[in-house]
Amino acid sequence: MNRIKGLLIAAMLILGLGQLLAAPMQDFMQRFQDAQSNPEKTALIREYLPKAADIDELRLLQSYWLNLQPDSCRAYFKDLHAKTPKSPENHYLYLRADKQAATVAEQVKLCKKHPKFYWGYRFLVANLLSDTLLTAIDPKVLKLEKTRIKYLDKGLKRFPADSYLQVAEMVRQNLAANLPKAAQALGRISDSDVIQMYFDPIFEFTTKNSQYDAYGRMVANILHENILTGELAQEDSLAAWYESMAFIWLNGNQQAKLEQIFIDHPDFALAPNFADYYEQILEGKEAYPELADHLQQFYAQGGIDYPTLKDKFGDYAERKEFQELFAKAKTDWENSTSTRRDEALKDRLDQPAPLWDLPDPAGNIISLAKLKGMVIVLDFWASWCNPCRKAMPALDNWMKHEMSKGVQVFSINIFDAKSRDKALSFFKENGFHMTLLFAEDSLAKEYGFNSIPYICVIDKKGNLAYTQLGYTPQLEENLSFWTKALLQE
Repeated sequence: MNRIKGLLIAAMLILGLGQLLAAPMQDFMQRFQDAQSNPEKTALIREYLPKAADIDELRLLQSYWLNLQPDSCRAYFKDLHAKTPKSPENHYLYLRADKQAATVAEQVKLCKKHPKFYWGYRFLVANLLSDTLLTAIDPKVLKLEKTRIKYLDKGLKRFPADSYLQVAEMVRQNLAANLPKAAQALGRISDSDVIQMYFDPIFEFTTKNSQYDAYGRMVANILHENILTGELAQEDSLAAWYESMAFIWLNGNQQAKLEQIFIDHPDFALAPNFADYYEQILEGKEAYPELADHLQQFYAQGGIDYPTLKDKFGDYAERKEFQELFAKAKTDWENSTSTRRDEALKDRLDQPAPLWDLPDPAGNIISLAKLKGMVIVLDFWASWCNPCRKAMPALDNWMKHEMSKGVQVFSINIFDAKSRDKALSFFKENGFHMTLLFAEDSLAKEYGFNSIPYICVIDKKGNLAYTQLGYTPQLEENLSFWTKALLQE
């Protein structure tokens, strides 16, 4: 599970990239990235608030403002609500900005006063999930939460296709031991952002209750949406569906279903998105000659390089079946260092890195603007992201053995607001040497990524120079190539 869970979430995130910002917000994002100070950024936010076309854009601007100046942001929306008490949008934005004001009574009041307002139900349900449902083990909690659950029912009746509400319904019905209704709710989810946010309860419900058909319907919903938006070709949808199902079958001990994929589609075994599953099947059966033969073919077609081979299958390097492959791959790798260096350096970027002022665990604020003159490595990660957990030890090892003077490294926790204690514990337990910072999700949009780990290197002038999305065993080598070249500029 550790090998590919994060990759699956990343794929779900990528499948949800269809929403594009309107022209005014694109202009805002560019100007925001170019702004040199927090007061300048705040002034931009206030300039664009009247230009926001809908509540999504208002939420975006509010999120940026909360990250910069939470007190002034809360005061602004509190005053706006006071001036326009009949506006559901302003009531919602006020509660969203001020957690202390967002009591259960206020959540219910918003839904009761504005029964046609979607965001009222969305806000109430999000709080219901985080407050009680996601951690509850006793169904008695449903009686204690009967008021908010009543409004969950009202929201489901009015907005039956909404994925956020359907996740809450799945969790609620599972707690009530009504598996058919819980599975029905799971099968109605169609938003990849929702899956990213609530992947763990979805995964747990599916595997513990063997609800693979419902999970399959959920994946099919997402793929259908992406076909409609042009993000996925119809002819690629079957492979995409099998890829998502392979993960859930593997980790749900549905070995027969997983193996059937490769019986029905033998060409999938050498496809990059499926090879990992096929290799795990062969490993599980201890079918080492077949695994060696597969890896020979995969290597020959360029599907795997020496660092990846060593990282995943190094324990087999001395077995007779694998010796020839490892020897050839190592020689090929050593003979191609200059080619890899040229390849790593060829896509040099030269654009201003979005500035930020972020807290470390002690509350000290680190400002990117004050780090000019240094080469900066940023590693964006989250506690739930397994590829991140592979990248971070590699990054730490590189710092201890390969990093040159004049380089600073920051691991920025993101997409993880509800698990920062868990993130901090993980960081401390491993004794990482990177500087840990915490960021709001909005920073991902500024840097232009939707999945993690996302690693970028900033030159001495403060410009983005190199980026890498996802983990690769070549990370340490690439960091050496990039940082040494930038230090010499």
